[in-house]
Amino acid sequence: MSLYSYKVAGRLDRDEQDFYGLLMAAMLKADTINLERLGREWPEVVAELQQRYNAPQGLLPGERNPETGDTREELDALREKAGLDQTGGKR
Repeated sequence: MSLYSYKVAGRLDRDEQDFYGLLMAAMLKADTINLERLGREWPEVVAELQQRYNAPQGLLPGERNPETGDTREELDALREKAGLDQTGGKR
């Protein structure tokens, strides 16, 4: 850790970021050892992060994207029609 890390933390705090959003961001940045440590304390956050990471627009079933209005089910139907897999690649 460093003064730089402390300054970054202060900037994030001033921006009033969501706690779980910050946790997910830390998990995305973490190396294997630190992700394992975070996962021991917050296993449900790691599980949700993994689900959202692999979901179109990060949407879980039943959710609607507040910016576009798309539902997960609508996106799944579009992908299916286009012959794309979960990652957007051709089947």
